[in-house]
Amino acid sequence: MDPTTWIASSLKGKQLPANLQEKYFKDRYDLLAKYADHIVDMLSEPNFIDDMFRIPVADYLKYLVLSCETLLVQDDQEGVMGAAVFSDVLPGRHAEFGGYIVPAFREGASIPRLRAVRKAMHEDVLDYAWNDLKLVKLTSRVAKINKSAIRLLENLGFRRVGELRYEMQLSGSLVDMFLYELINPTYTEILNGFRTKNNRTKLPAVAVQHDEPVKSGHQFASRIDTERTPSDERPRYRQVSVEEQLAFADGSEDDE
Repeated sequence: MDPTTWIASSLKGKQLPANLQEKYFKDRYDLLAKYADHIVDMLSEPNFIDDMFRIPVADYLKYLVLSCETLLVQDDQEGVMGAAVFSDVLPGRHAEFGGYIVPAFREGASIPRLRAVRKAMHEDVLDYAWNDLKLVKLTSRVAKINKSAIRLLENLGFRRVGELRYEMQLSGSLVDMFLYELINPTYTEILNGFRTKNNRTKLPAVAVQHDEPVKSGHQFASRIDTERTPSDERPRYRQVSVEEQLAFADGSEDDE
C-alpha cells in the first residue's frame, strides 16, 4: 500500500493538529444538521454554534489530549487521514479504542484504499497496545449497522461478547451496539499452558509476607480454599510476573 506512517508517540498533553480539529468539527456539524431537524431553526440564532456545539467539541478535544492515548495516521501527500484513540486506559491491564477517518479522506478515497488504511491503522493499534501500553485486553464498541467495522474487528481476531443500546442526545433515536474484545496473544498462550486434563485452569500463586500490599482484580489472582483455611492463616498473594507465568507454563520452573 502507499507509504502510510504512524506517529507512534502519544499526543497526551499536546495540542491536536488544527486540520484534524477542523475536519472533526465539520464531521460533527454534518451529523448535527442531519439528525437534529427539530432544532434547525435554532442554527440561525446568534452564538448558537459557539455556545451549544463548538464549546462541547473543544471540551471533547481537550479530553482526547489530556485523558487518552491518541495516535495519528498520516501520508506525505494526503496529510492526516485518521486517528485512533485509547480511552479508559489502565496501563498493564485494558483499554477501549476506536478509530476515526477524517471526512475529506473518507469521502475522496477509493474503497480499496480506505480499507487498506483502516487495516493498517488497526494493526498498528494492536502493536501499540501490546508492546507500548503493555495491555492485556482491548475492547471496542461498534454500531450494529456498521458492517465494515464489524468485519474488520472480526478479521483482526476480536470476538463479540455482548451488546448495548443507548439514546442519541440530538435525535432521540436508539442505537444498538455490539461489544467486542481481544485478549493479548501472549496471555492467551499463558492461559492455554495452564489448562489441565479436565480442561480447568490451574493458575500459579506466589505467597508473600503479610505486610506487603495485596493487588486485587488481576486475572491471574489465585484462589484459596476458604472453607479449610482460617482467615487469619490465609496467605496473601502478589501479582505473578509474565516471566514467572511463562516459566510455569512451559515447565521450566524448578520443583521444590
